[in-house]
Amino acid sequence: MNKCIKVILNKCINIDIKEAKKIIKNMSYLSCKASNKAIDMWKQHSLNIMELKSNDKNFNQKEYEQATYGKNYKNVIEGYMKEIMNICNTSNVSTLHQQQVQNDWKRLRKDVLNYRANLPTYKLDTPCYLKNNNYKLRNHNGYFVDISLFSMKGLEQIGQKKGYQLQFEIDKMDGNKKSTINKLINNGYKQGSAQLKISDKGKIELIMSFSFEAKESNLDENRILGIDLGIVNVATMAIWDGNTQEWDWVNYKHNILNGQELIRFRQKLFNMGMSEFEMQNEVYKQNQKIHQKQLNKHNIGAIDGLELVKYRDTIDKKKREMSIASKWVGEGRVGHGYKNRMKPLEKIRNKASNFADTFNHKYSKYIVEFAIRGNCGVIQMEDLSGATKNTHGKFLKDWSYYDLQTKIEYKAREVGIDVIYVKPQYTSKRCSKCGNIHTDNRDCKTNQAKFKCMNVTCGHEENADINASKNISIPYIDKIIEEYIKENDIYKNKK
Repeated sequence: MNKCIKVILNKCINIDIKEAKKIIKNMSYLSCKASNKAIDMWKQHSLNIMELKSNDKNFNQKEYEQATYGKNYKNVIEGYMKEIMNICNTSNVSTLHQQQVQNDWKRLRKDVLNYRANLPTYKLDTPCYLKNNNYKLRNHNGYFVDISLFSMKGLEQIGQKKGYQLQFEIDKMDGNKKSTINKLINNGYKQGSAQLKISDKGKIELIMSFSFEAKESNLDENRILGIDLGIVNVATMAIWDGNTQEWDWVNYKHNILNGQELIRFRQKLFNMGMSEFEMQNEVYKQNQKIHQKQLNKHNIGAIDGLELVKYRDTIDKKKREMSIASKWVGEGRVGHGYKNRMKPLEKIRNKASNFADTFNHKYSKYIVEFAIRGNCGVIQMEDLSGATKNTHGKFLKDWSYYDLQTKIEYKAREVGIDVIYVKPQYTSKRCSKCGNIHTDNRDCKTNQAKFKCMNVTCGHEENADINASKNISIPYIDKIIEEYIKENDIYKNKK
């Protein structure tokens, strides 16, 4: 398992903190410059290779690179990056190339070369990458980290000798972060590479990756939690028990998680005359109580999207208003172009992004806990990689379903739960009772919440999201649907 942890570095031991920030900002600038050069070189090289291959069927890329450059082209690019970042530790430059530029190019290469995507552009806040052996954590009357940032040329410029490191004190951490840091210090976790950057608030952030062995699960692999992601309900869940060949009974009348209870609670505190700080503490405690109360009900199977929808609509409205208002800004924000005029809008965007991140963490945690309580060794979800291409995908596009699925997956794998993705076609059009697939089983235009089987011998009626989650929980459901489509000559692939 691979994870990351972010800490704030609040004090530099051997130089002034302002000077340390200047060094990091300068190295971020060099990282930005080198990364943009490298990604452009990858594109030009790939276009060149494509042309050579089209003219010669026996073309060998490795032989060509060796004859032309005397080495692998990857090393050529790293050489250029090291020239640009000549004051930076060379192994850190290699880590930047491998983990940022190369990964981005591998991911986007096909789309960029076929003009379906633009070449990535790296900005001034590009982080400084650190190889795993170029930083060391320690605990002595506080937590500290020693970081090797400089090459020999960089050390000469600042008048330091080989082995010089910047030493930082780590800011206050909660219990979970302290536990993780201690395990990294004591080799309980394997330390990976890290990123060093200056945040939007001007603080020094260190984001460290680490790995560990996932726990062996004692959960039943024959019990599958199916998750349907939707518009009204963010997630609807059903458990298929392969041992009994039936679904667990779930009471869906008491299974909604939304923000209304907390809003009412906060209003109550305000009416009592509490200060903002006191209200925040009480709301946090109440949130924990609500969460635990929901967990204690083993019959929870759906998560309401009301909280997210209302917040997203509020943010969208503010974004539209501020975007229009930016045309008539005061003199204080004129003269620096688009960036300065849109600062308030960017702040709103960050706020929305942070809310979505918190929302996804909250509900991914809940979903995995629900799976554990249900003794499910497997979680099945729809592969929604193409969801934003269809007409009903706007909500999922705005909401960042991919981020939620990613959080569910890594939290599940931490506790030994396997995660399987299935094709979404017809999962909401298929009757979970008789297996009949018909486009009229669910009418998304008039009443998308209702499912009614058109099979006259069945006529099964159920909430549409519940029906879909039941289908998704069935082992090999996509193959079952494919066989049904072939046998019954159904060609239109609609979810």
